[in-house]
Amino acid sequence: MQPLPLTIYIPDGWPEITPGYGAAISVNGTSYPLARGTKSGVNYLGYKNGNNVIQLTMQQLQELARDAAGRALNQNDTTTMKNGFSAYTNLVDNIRRLLATTRGNNDGHNAVYAINVDLKQAVAKNGYALDKADGTLELVKRSASISGIGSLTYGDTDGTIKTWDGQVQGLADGSQITYNTSIKDGSAYTRDRGSRNTANHGTYADSVDFNDITITDAEGHVISADANYDLSTTGTIQVNKAKLIIDTAGNTREYGQAAEVASDIVGAASIRHADTAVVNGDTAADILAEMGLYTTSDALVTTAGGQRTNHVGSYDLTAHFTDTSNYEVSAGVTGKEILTPKTIYAEVTGSGSDFDHIAWQVVRNPESQLVNGDQGVFQYGLGPVISRKDQLFGVDMTMNGRYPP
Repeated sequence: MQPLPLTIYIPDGWPEITPGYGAAISVNGTSYPLARGTKSGVNYLGYKNGNNVIQLTMQQLQELARDAAGRALNQNDTTTMKNGFSAYTNLVDNIRRLLATTRGNNDGHNAVYAINVDLKQAVAKNGYALDKADGTLELVKRSASISGIGSLTYGDTDGTIKTWDGQVQGLADGSQITYNTSIKDGSAYTRDRGSRNTANHGTYADSVDFNDITITDAEGHVISADANYDLSTTGTIQVNKAKLIIDTAGNTREYGQAAEVASDIVGAASIRHADTAVVNGDTAADILAEMGLYTTSDALVTTAGGQRTNHVGSYDLTAHFTDTSNYEVSAGVTGKEILTPKTIYAEVTGSGSDFDHIAWQVVRNPESQLVNGDQGVFQYGLGPVISRKDQLFGVDMTMNGRYPP
């Protein structure tokens, strides 16, 4: 395993140490490159393996730094400690010893530690020789994984992941992880998306990048994710359908206007706010064709004689459609086709020398004004009281908009 550089951090104001940049130390056969780090505001002596600083306690400092006479420095005397440290020339050996006997704090990646057997007062039994073999402990990377599903809606203008449902497995107890997600270049998602805002509705595996991964241990220290974990990541993108609403627009027609009512029905349905609701470079005409949009209404009836309007009244204009590959379509406002009564006129004139010899003449015949195939009989004569024009005639025919008669 290739160890990461070991960086020494020095408190502000302390003099340079020995050895200088570029040296290395060896621990149990593993070589650690050594470099001096700079860090503003540091008030401790420490080393780091990878990205994580290991602070040395005062007790460890006493073991590491001794004055020229070999005496341990006074932990309460910072001047003595600074001066003694500057004169100390055996720092590397002592750090080596510390690495070999101490696990450190929050980053033991790939570190190999000596395990020393101390027999103390142990005595071999008769017939046996007592021997010991020291060993080593190697800390290797821990396996962990991040997975999840990110979602967005077809045609989203910024084309970014909107929601994320993630799962993390394998972290050490008490550890926490944070990360950001983005769409992976060269993935199945981006290949389908092309130059559009989003890909088509569907599910796209392995299409998420994971960025800015940060892991903190149980004590709240940030540790190196790369150094301490074999971290696998996989993310799926789910593109949800965009939503469309279909409204139908109502009209008012006169009883018998079958052609006009038929035209109203054909043109009644439309996509609400089509200029903004149809997205991702699609056209309204193509989407309407794909959903198979058409409208029906009981305002128009079909008989053996052809199409006729229904009776006077109000009739729903009902839109029919299906979802498309990228749109979820729903019904919105249902308009009404309103049929009003048709006005017909009858006019007659009469002249004669007396009531018994009046000659009648039909000036306007209502029978010719009937529609929808309706038929009627027009009767006329002199009324008993001539106070209103419509009392000059009587009507006995089926012409009130009721079909069939």
